[in-house]
Amino acid sequence: MRDLYSYSLSPDQFAAAVKRHSRRVIGRMHTAGLVQVLNGIALGLLAALAGEALTDGQLLAPAGIPVWATAAVAATCIALSLFARHHGLYLLVRRGTFMPGEWKLGVDEDGLWTQGPHGEAFARWSGWRHVEERDGLVLLYNDDIHVLPVPFETFDTTEERHAFVDHVKAQIAAHPETRTPGKVVKAVSQAGAREEALPVAFAPTFTSLVSAAARIVAMRPVVQSQLAVTWVQLVGIMFATLLPPLAFAAANIGDQGYLAWQLLPAVVFHVPVIFVAAIMVAHFIGRSQSVVPILAGALLAWAVIDLLCLAAWLAVMQGEGHDPAVSVAFYYVPVLWLAFAVMRLALSFTPSPGPRLGWVLVTCLLFLALPLGAIHRERSLWSFDYSRKADEMRREAHTAPSGTS
Repeated sequence: MRDLYSYSLSPDQFAAAVKRHSRRVIGRMHTAGLVQVLNGIALGLLAALAGEALTDGQLLAPAGIPVWATAAVAATCIALSLFARHHGLYLLVRRGTFMPGEWKLGVDEDGLWTQGPHGEAFARWSGWRHVEERDGLVLLYNDDIHVLPVPFETFDTTEERHAFVDHVKAQIAAHPETRTPGKVVKAVSQAGAREEALPVAFAPTFTSLVSAAARIVAMRPVVQSQLAVTWVQLVGIMFATLLPPLAFAAANIGDQGYLAWQLLPAVVFHVPVIFVAAIMVAHFIGRSQSVVPILAGALLAWAVIDLLCLAAWLAVMQGEGHDPAVSVAFYYVPVLWLAFAVMRLALSFTPSPGPRLGWVLVTCLLFLALPLGAIHRERSLWSFDYSRKADEMRREAHTAPSGTS
């Protein structure tokens, strides 16, 4: 038998291994059987509800089974299935035997090495992608799948931990990643087979941006790498913030409007306001490199918040008319919602908010909520055409029979 083997692993092969591993993990949960039973019951009940709707109430009603009870049991089974799956995975990981034991972490010129109960490993700086501090752990990422957790207790002081994180970030920036999906990029010089690092940009996808926007709006923490957008994506997000008010104006004004390009400075007023707020917030959390992720996250959140609130406002206007009190609420509530969402986003980038919480909140209120809420301006390029309305009134006045008012 040979004592040396070499191979290359394709992304499809690695994906197949991850898929198999995921199925194996789910199958080894102590709650796996319960999850399958609950899913089966929920699926059967949902099918019964669909049959009841398609047969116009002739499936469950003759048996005396209330529809609401069927729906309630189905919802309960789904909730219990999610709960059992979550805690089954949690318990499975806690009972694992790989991580417990004494670990060592070493730092040298070329990268990081670790030594644990079952062996040791070394990764060059070009093999690390990101580092963050969260939930009492320093998380060192090789990519979006592999992570090395290091407890805060590993470091004697907070200053030592921050110095380690800053050093790792500096080394990652100085040694760009050499891998692209599916292959290893090599540049061989004439002097020998020396590998050169070629930087690779990993921009978030449309799906990940939508997911990040939903989490930000729901005040949930977001990983900074989800918002590592390119400048082209940032411009696209900025244009996305213009769509909700444009759709609202189109639905409210209809064909009585026109594209008023002279309103463009007022329509994009929120962009420089959010940009300045992102700079200030990044300063107060001590993460100057997070300006672009905070800006992207704030713009994403504003697009979603604006869409939800304007849709609700349009529905209320059709039902209740133009109530001034309701209009005021729909004007100021979205701005405050955005301020708190940006605050939560910024604090998710730092593991220990501490006194920063108050400063970040004040910053979001002063530099974000106050300018957007205090300045009343045109929101959409689609504006009511008063000149055309005046022309129509003049034509009606000229064609009106004499002696009428």
